[in-house]
Amino acid sequence: MLRAYIEWWRKRFILAMTVKFLSGLVIGFGLGVYFLPIIIADSPAAQSVLQAEEAKAEKQALFTPDLPGSDPFHWGDGTLLISDNRVTLMGEVSP
Repeated sequence: MLRAYIEWWRKRFILAMTVKFLSGLVIGFGLGVYFLPIIIADSPAAQSVLQAEEAKAEKQALFTPDLPGSDPFHWGDGTLLISDNRVTLMGEVSP
């Protein structure tokens, strides 16, 4: 009787620990995918660099966050400067 009870609990314990491990793995991976770009993001360029790029820009595009279809997770706000060899964003985008 006791042996059957222990075996029943052992199976449940192994199942519970497997589910717990896999849940932690999935949650950890999801958090890593979200936070890694934020953690390794470059520091913003100096204002003098942005002004030099603005003078060399051949084309400009404007990002506005209040367009139809935009949401809190995918947005951009600022000016995109395009030259022969560079694309520079003066503004912000979502991570």
